Amino acid sequence: MESELFSSASWSLSMLEQEVNAPARTYFVWEGEPPHLPQNVTTCSTEILGYGGIWYDGANAEIMTIGVAKKAQRAGIGRALLTALIDAAVQQGARRMLLEVRVDNEPAKQMYQRFGFKPMGLRRHYYQPEDVDALTMSLDLEEDRHE
Repeated sequence: MESELFSSASWSLSMLEQEVNAPARTYFVWEGEPPHLPQNVTTCSTEILGYGGIWYDGANAEIMTIGVAKKAQRAGIGRALLTALIDAAVQQGARRMLLEVRVDNEPAKQMYQRFGFKPMGLRRHYYQPEDVDALTMSLDLEEDRHE
């Protein structure tokens, strides 16, 4: 799924293993049926359809990745994962959540904005080799939030 979603910028299996096992990481995996699967899509009940993780540094939580299988996108999995990541960050004591998102990933940017993330700036040429900029965003975890 990683290569399907992120193509040349995808993490290798060893990179994923290192990331998941690194200190101060929290990861969630969505396995099985999504809440709202399009009628023309079928899945296996043990199939991984999404994953996401954060790194908490003692003040900020940074979203390291969120991915949802293409066939299960727009079915509520991304929202559920993001909610779980935010809840985990709050439970760990984070005051702010940070992320980078491709400037051309409109669905992800819209989801983050619905959760209250605000743009901070750009990281030019962040995603390589495509040479795509990253929009940095932040969410104040000490404010009341509404999706």
